[in-house]
Amino acid sequence: MGMSKLKKLRLLSNMSQHQLSVLLQISQSYLSLLEREKRDITPELNKKIEEVFGYSIKFID
Repeated sequence: MGMSKLKKLRLLSNMSQHQLSVLLQISQSYLSLLEREKRDITPELNKKIEEVFGYSIKFID
C-alpha cells in the first residue's frame, strides 16, 4: 500500500500531524484517519488544504 497524497504532502512540507491538524482546524486523530484513507477528504477540507499548501491535493503524485 502506498502513501496517501495528504501524508506525502505533509511530509514534503516537513510538518508534523499536530502542526497540520492545527492549520486545518481538525483533530490530529481525524488527520490520521485521512492519511490512512479511512475517511474521505470533504470539499470543505480540500479547500483548507489548498489554502495551507497553495495548491490542490489532486496534483500530488
